[in-house]
Amino acid sequence: MVTIRVLVLASLVLALMPLRAAARCEGAVQLAGLHNAYRATVFETGQPQKLAATSLLVFVGQQSGVRLAEHATRAGVEASEERLDEILSDAETLAIRTLSGEPAENGTFHHGLNVQYLAELFDATGCRNSQATASQSVVGTSWNYGTGTNGSSDSSSPDSLNYTSLILPALFVGALVALFGAYKFYTSLSMRRRRVERLPRSPVSLSLTATFTSEDGQMKQAEVETLDISVGGMKVNWNDPPPPGTTVSFQLLQRERLCQVAWSNNFYAGIMFDEVLNKQELKTLKEA
Repeated sequence: MVTIRVLVLASLVLALMPLRAAARCEGAVQLAGLHNAYRATVFETGQPQKLAATSLLVFVGQQSGVRLAEHATRAGVEASEERLDEILSDAETLAIRTLSGEPAENGTFHHGLNVQYLAELFDATGCRNSQATASQSVVGTSWNYGTGTNGSSDSSSPDSLNYTSLILPALFVGALVALFGAYKFYTSLSMRRRRVERLPRSPVSLSLTATFTSEDGQMKQAEVETLDISVGGMKVNWNDPPPPGTTVSFQLLQRERLCQVAWSNNFYAGIMFDEVLNKQELKTLKEA
């Protein structure tokens, strides 16, 4: 089964794919991606702004002033690490406030200056004509330092924002959330119980000692007797067992085996093994 760590890494790699460029202009593409998301979060409204804020938050989480300065250096320009750290901090605050429905702090003045800095930094790389993804974000754009607003004649022009660089990362983030939810559902107690209940069981009688922590935090032991067993769990005769979800350990085949209580009533409990038995282990227990 694919682990959530692999899913996270795969999603981050896919999210960065639209921003990759030729080696010389790779750094410029990173700057343009930040500019695109930041600018749209400041000046768009409604759903496009929310989408841009989501992309911006993802981008900020993957970058630092040091890394962006290194990207700029590879693209042939020098940039201040401190200034870029300040921009990333402002961008993160703006994205969070936008997604939470709060108004932008201090208007758009300092955000406009930040976006202007990124646009000028990108222009200085000379990669505008060689990388369409980047160039579309700054061509024909002028900024008013006094208000932080766009001074172009048509602020809604398609050239003012490359939606592909925003939509694809946001889609991958959404896919990641969905995969994480599916993983949590698949590994939930109720789903594990359903899978264990479908396994073929064999009657067996074993006297075992259960060790567990009670609801009041005390370590306890109880003598139980198995009624049936499968590779995934067993049913035991247990007077006053702990509630479902309790972690229990048993000594099985000369080793401690961690388990969980799947269900319980006044006299019985269903136990799920954290690690399923192999065929030989099951055969040995059945013949014991």
